[in-house]
Amino acid sequence: MKTKEERIKKNRIIAIAFLIAGVLMAAFMILQAQITKRIDESNADVRDAGTYMMDFEGNVEYEITDVKEQDDPYVVQAFKKADVKLPADFYRFLSAKETAFTETIHYLRDDKLGNGAYDYECEKVDEGCYILRKGEEDKCGLTDGRGNWIVEPEYGTISSTYYEEYGYLQLYLHYSGGPSAFVDRNGNWIMEKEKYYNRLHIYQKESLIVFKDFTSDGEHYGLCDIDGNVVFEVTGEEVNVLKVGNTEYYQVLDPDGKVRLLDRNGNDVVGGENRSVNAYNDCLIVRDQEGRYFICDEKGQQLTPHEYDSLDGIDCDDAGLLIAEKEGKKGIIDTKGNTVLEIGYADILDIEPAGNVDVPFDKRAFLVKTEDGKVGIYNVKEGFTIEPQDETAINGDSYYHYDYDNEVLFFYCDHLKCIVLRPDHEPFYVECNDIYVGAKGVFVVEDYYSGIRTYTLLDLDGNKIYAEQADNVDVTYIDDKLCILVTKPEKQGGGYKIVYDGKVTFECAKDNIKIDEENTHVAYAVCDDNGKYGLINAKGELVLDYQYDDVEVEYAVIYKHDLYYIVKDAGEKYGVMDADLKWIYEPQFDHVEPKYNGLAVTLEKGQEIVK
Repeated sequence: MKTKEERIKKNRIIAIAFLIAGVLMAAFMILQAQITKRIDESNADVRDAGTYMMDFEGNVEYEITDVKEQDDPYVVQAFKKADVKLPADFYRFLSAKETAFTETIHYLRDDKLGNGAYDYECEKVDEGCYILRKGEEDKCGLTDGRGNWIVEPEYGTISSTYYEEYGYLQLYLHYSGGPSAFVDRNGNWIMEKEKYYNRLHIYQKESLIVFKDFTSDGEHYGLCDIDGNVVFEVTGEEVNVLKVGNTEYYQVLDPDGKVRLLDRNGNDVVGGENRSVNAYNDCLIVRDQEGRYFICDEKGQQLTPHEYDSLDGIDCDDAGLLIAEKEGKKGIIDTKGNTVLEIGYADILDIEPAGNVDVPFDKRAFLVKTEDGKVGIYNVKEGFTIEPQDETAINGDSYYHYDYDNEVLFFYCDHLKCIVLRPDHEPFYVECNDIYVGAKGVFVVEDYYSGIRTYTLLDLDGNKIYAEQADNVDVTYIDDKLCILVTKPEKQGGGYKIVYDGKVTFECAKDNIKIDEENTHVAYAVCDDNGKYGLINAKGELVLDYQYDDVEVEYAVIYKHDLYYIVKDAGEKYGVMDADLKWIYEPQFDHVEPKYNGLAVTLEKGQEIVK
């Protein structure tokens, strides 16, 4: 049995232990409060005054700290639920026994927001696998989320590009694109351990990993299966993967300039000594040592003689056609060598649609030049839609313009003289400084005399629709009626006006309207002579009366409200309206700034948000 003194001593020790535990717990809670800054949406009273990122549904996402003295502001990602334990030596993070608490600091990076991009200090690959950048050394490693490093932070960057499909992480020694190696999520090396390759790339899961290293013989390439086993090796200046139909080959450029095409067993598919071997659609285009071109099928079997001066595949999905040249004359053949348009023309130009518009191949137009200098438009389905004409462009091939929507070919055939050609129509001429096709086939014609521009609008038959002196005109159709935004000449005082269906519906000085040059014909913020702002629609109709101190027209890229308005009322409060002029947020904020991923709003301490 213990003596009284022993019991007192034991109780004193227990009391001291509880006291120390209490002090540590209090310190830990204070540290937690200082380091973890979380926003509780259910209780606005705990929210400090400041600027916060907010969506259009009333949800406050995080606080923004605008540190102006930082040259390169960024966003640091936090584990909001604090359910991940990080390595104890990880910079900027505090590890605890069961959880990890993180400092949450958000700096907006406006120069990157346009791409929806942030800089993160960490990336979750999946449960139990995180890419972390250790700030002090500025090196990346992998952690398991339980306080252990899977891969020590010794790398310039770690990429998870291949992880979702193949389960591999790419370790870059210094920077993305430099020497690298593959590991799995457990840190196991896929190929030779601790060996880094100058080029390491996976092309397809059923295919191979391509690696490149340097040897005394030159650049050394190897091809491995998806498990890292070497299938074959080759020395050459370069190795690329070519896919022909459903078959994958490996294009090898030898030091002497010859090109071989190998299958996955290392066998030469085409054979012979060739200058180039390239894939197009379901065939191979081969150039021999004499510079003659021929076609092989997907298996490398020759389909045409070595007889062409050039073979250019037409860049269009499933086209399967080539512009072929022989003895200085051109025609069109298919990938089997069959004639589509006889070889006998001076030149054939594949006219690609402007603005990356998707035009079905059977609608694609080819500008054909005859031996006697005429030009026309050829279509593989309909033949010549515009018969060859006597006129040709005086400024070169790049000055031929073809509008697919209206099947119109136009080009300058003389100085300041443009010819317009259409199927089944007589050509007509326009004398002008510039001409282009606007909305619904309206020709916008620009003339420039004595420092003043004059714009004339013509229909497809050359008839005049409208003309005016202006610095610019922007043309569209609204409800099938012509709508023109006119920028009045600066030399005459400037300003803007809107002409809709032949009538002037709005006109103002240049300082009384806000014009977004990239988003015209939507809506415009306008102000009266008293400085009060309202809103007009694209037709020039007043849709929001002059009653606000400011109005901004904005576009929410990643939200269903593509168009919205930020308004400032007489009480110096900001609100947000949707495209139908209904309140998303009534005026209540000290400031609102549009951001790519929502709104940056300034809130007072404990302010409740009213929708």
